[in-house]
Amino acid sequence: MFNDLYGLTKAVIDGHKTMTRRFVPDRMAQLLDVSSKGVLIIPKNSISDSMTPEQFAEEFAKHPGVITFEKNDVKEVKPAIDIREECIKLAPYKVGEVVAVAQNYHDVYEELKRTHGSSSSVTREFFHKYVQGGRMPVSNKMFVRADLMPHQIQITGIKIERLQDITDEDCLKEGVTLDSTYWIMGYKVKNLWNKYDRQSHFRSARVAFATLIDKVSCKGTWKHNPYVFAYTFKLVK
Repeated sequence: MFNDLYGLTKAVIDGHKTMTRRFVPDRMAQLLDVSSKGVLIIPKNSISDSMTPEQFAEEFAKHPGVITFEKNDVKEVKPAIDIREECIKLAPYKVGEVVAVAQNYHDVYEELKRTHGSSSSVTREFFHKYVQGGRMPVSNKMFVRADLMPHQIQITGIKIERLQDITDEDCLKEGVTLDSTYWIMGYKVKNLWNKYDRQSHFRSARVAFATLIDKVSCKGTWKHNPYVFAYTFKLVK
């Protein structure tokens, strides 16, 4: 699910946007905070493959500092694990996973017309079944069927970081573009305006991305600086 207003869905389909950041659950973020302030030792066999991010954080966020375990009346310190790596294993999407890019049915229909022609059986069948005969507004993509989406991305990498840790290079992978003409040069995002200069260009890629994330999520998100899953992906269809 990418934002249409600021052209992010199109940027993904065009191959320009190859990263996305999604918030880490609150309890998992608390765990990351705890582990960043001291040593956190957890036995590997304490972590179930079926454990959800919330359960994982609930279980271990309450143990600040070093954790030791009793065994035959002797305190035994188990090998430490990388908390970030364990949290990455619990990310909603996994490396190698193929995910459909959500588009509303009207946009899918227009794309079918361009690729197959308006009179093709594929285009006409889609129109009658999902555009004309659909039960939801054709501009709504919240509940579209994944198997009907014409484009997919494949997750190629995951990392956890603070939102403000983003690099200039990653800002460009997030949909920010460098616009250079003979009279102006700056970074921009479709429909995103610099309220200070009353124009669509920003002095840096980070400022453009910070403004974008506050629009897409909510005002103050950049300043809050939450933990995020930073996914890299490639367009496979």
